[in-house]
Amino acid sequence: MEGSSREPAGPDWWRSAVIYQVYPRSFADGNGDGTGDLAGVRAKLPYLAELGVDAIWFTPWYLSP
Repeated sequence: MEGSSREPAGPDWWRSAVIYQVYPRSFADGNGDGTGDLAGVRAKLPYLAELGVDAIWFTPWYLSP
């Protein structure tokens, strides 16, 4: 993030990170069609940053084979 004073992350950054899991289809709707999408997730990034989230773990949203 611009203006961040954090040190560069090392290989074990995830051990102390706050990781927020997101299922885009139900998280936030960015285009008003009633189904969540990546635009909706993107719109919520400032809020997630306020919460102290370091990384987002996306749950798969496409059908699996």
